[in-house]
Amino acid sequence: MRRKTLLTIILLLCSFMVPAQRAIGTWRSHAAYHNATQCVAVGDKIYVVSDGSLYSFTPDDEWVECYNKTNLLSDQGIRHIAVDEQSGTLVIIYNNANIDLMRHDGEVTNITDYTNKAILDPMINDIRIVKGNAYLATNFGLTVLNIERGEFANTYTLGKVTHSCIELGGYIYAATAEGIYCGSLEDNLLDTKNWKQMSVTAYAKIEILGNELLALK
Repeated sequence: MRRKTLLTIILLLCSFMVPAQRAIGTWRSHAAYHNATQCVAVGDKIYVVSDGSLYSFTPDDEWVECYNKTNLLSDQGIRHIAVDEQSGTLVIIYNNANIDLMRHDGEVTNITDYTNKAILDPMINDIRIVKGNAYLATNFGLTVLNIERGEFANTYTLGKVTHSCIELGGYIYAATAEGIYCGSLEDNLLDTKNWKQMSVTAYAKIEILGNELLALK
């Protein structure tokens, strides 16, 4: 009951933030905020993805702010979010593989290179951030985004649907539909022969627990 009450309050606050009347020719957002699927903490705010839309909640003053294409974001239909704790940057991945970087000062950098130049299926299945790099698991392998520069550092075409990927101890681990593969950053990982299969079991996610790798079905 308390959860439903809080959600109702958030929905009402979001609706109040949009003016009741707008001039002819302007746009009004009608985003949905019913089913929360992801949340991350950035500074004093908690960012939540709900029905593909984004809002933030500040616990200290209970302030709710809604974000959309009409006020800050560059696209709609959010698939994933993650935070780079080093810079306080929120990485936003859309269903069409478009990417926004929301900096700690509120500035948004839109990165279209990946989705515009992708030859293979650009679908991004998961995101993990390590040491300022966003590791993006895709339907063809994985790609690495340097968050500070807003540039892609490397793309590794494994030829396999990759559910999740992560970097740990100088190695990149990729959980694919054909099992877990591992590659050393000291090797040329553009060559698929340098990726070693560690497991034939397909896992949905790879996480880091302390200094160890945790694979989840």
